[in-house]
Amino acid sequence: MSRRRKRIRNRRGRNSPVKPKRPNNSRWLVLLLGLALVGIVSAYWWQGASMQAQDGPVRLSTVGEILCPVGGMPIKQDVLIQTPEGPIYFCCQHCIDRYNAEPLAFQDAVEAQRRSMSADSEPAN
Repeated sequence: MSRRRKRIRNRRGRNSPVKPKRPNNSRWLVLLLGLALVGIVSAYWWQGASMQAQDGPVRLSTVGEILCPVGGMPIKQDVLIQTPEGPIYFCCQHCIDRYNAEPLAFQDAVEAQRRSMSADSEPAN
C-alpha cells in the first residue's frame, strides 16, 4: 500500500464509515433546461411561421382553386360574409371569426381573392 493511502486511511480511521457520494443532479438540470429551450424555440418558430402565412396575400393554389384570405385553404362556396364591396369567401367559420376580429389585417388577401375571382369569371380570349 502506498504512503498516501496509508495516511488517508489513518486519518479516517480503519472502521470509520465512508460518506456516501451525493447524486449528481446537474445532468438532469441541464437536460431539463435543454428541453425547455427547445420548447421555447419551437413555439417562437411556430408563431413566426403562422404569421408569415397570414401576412402575404393569398392567391390561387396550384390547381386553380381560390383560397381563404385568412387560413389559406380552398374556399367553400357556402361559407361567406357579405360586405358592401361584395362577398368574401372563407374555408371555415373560425376564419370568419378571425377576419371579423381584425379585418384590416387581411385586406390585401381579400383584394387578391376578389381579383382572382374576377379573373376566373372573365372569358378567355
